Amino acid sequence: YKKQGARIKEGDLIFKIYSDSQNNMKKAEKIYNSTGGPIILGGMMIERI
Repeated sequence: YKKQGARIKEGDLIFKIYSDSQNNMKKAEKIYNSTGGPIILGGMMIERI
């Protein structure tokens, strides 16, 4: 995982989304794609599901 401002290269894992259900995973993916990426708060990446 990477912190804000860290150097990354193509293929680096920068975050993971976990879910107990496929339906919630699809919702999270839809929100991520509609917002243009993760929401940054206090140096951490936060996703609303």
